[in-house]
Amino acid sequence: MVTRELMWVKTIPIKKFEFSYVVRIPFGQTSVPGKVFNYGPVVDGIAKGMEQQYPELVGVFYNLLDPEEMDMIKKQAQELKNKKDIKICF
Repeated sequence: MVTRELMWVKTIPIKKFEFSYVVRIPFGQTSVPGKVFNYGPVVDGIAKGMEQQYPELVGVFYNLLDPEEMDMIKKQAQELKNKKDIKICF
């Protein structure tokens, strides 16, 4: 993470989902096409859609974790860390 070097990439598919929401426009304001005044209902809809898929996504993630591959990545990360001579200051 410190070097921002890409070490491991996997893809977890997310199924398409749809949701409806109601947007209330404050009194006196006119609606602007393409502009949402309150993102709360949108974020809630996305959260509910992701929550429904969560158990399946975690299962896919679990199956993608290969202990041998993780050991190899751990060694590569240590080599990279040693090569870059990283100093972290707090």
